[in-house]
Amino acid sequence: MDERHSVDELVTLLGELVNDAWSMPLSGGKVVLERDRLLDLVEEIKAVLPGDLQQARAIVASRN
Repeated sequence: MDERHSVDELVTLLGELVNDAWSMPLSGGKVVLERDRLLDLVEEIKAVLPGDLQQARAIVASRN
């Protein structure tokens, strides 16, 4: 991914990836996902999340 997304956007993209995935017949709801796309989203979430958590902690600390 070239542009930086927020965690909310990335989770939405993750949900869309699952919703748009090919359903496996007779599998009880299992789907086939593009491994590289899924791993890219996970890596981007891992990259963005620490900054968001640090910002959230700073906001909470400033309120106390």
